[in-house]
Amino acid sequence: MWTIVFVVLTILCGFKWMQWKLATHAWAWYLEKRGYQPPNDHDIKECTRAVIGSLLFR
Repeated sequence: MWTIVFVVLTILCGFKWMQWKLATHAWAWYLEKRGYQPPNDHDIKECTRAVIGSLLFR
């Protein structure tokens, strides 16, 4: 019984991960196609800190 639960959860997680991966790559491709300049290291660190703070300290 537990094996079936774990298999189903693994398949569900894998499917959701693939959806996220596809959406992220599509978004990156779209931004590059439109001529958007990718962020530099400073911008990425700043945004990462802001998002982590937002998620942890709501």
